[in-house]
Amino acid sequence: MPDQERLSYATAGPTFAAPCASRDLQLVMRLELHGEAQDVPSADLANVFFTMMTARQACASGRIDEALAIYDSICLGHGRSEKK
Repeated sequence: MPDQERLSYATAGPTFAAPCASRDLQLVMRLELHGEAQDVPSADLANVFFTMMTARQACASGRIDEALAIYDSICLGHGRSEKK
């Protein structure tokens, strides 16, 4: 695939605002750590992941404040995950 075509393909997807990208990256890293440590039930990790997908959709739709509120509602740690 030529470089220009590859660039067009890569930028065709939804773009994320910097605050969304930052929160998303922090959460992905925490999910990975808990997944490796196996200290949170897999069903809880899945629920966090699906909530994160909802936040990504909101961000991609331009609803940044809503997306950040969703990210902020996720509590992951101490052997369990739950909404704040």
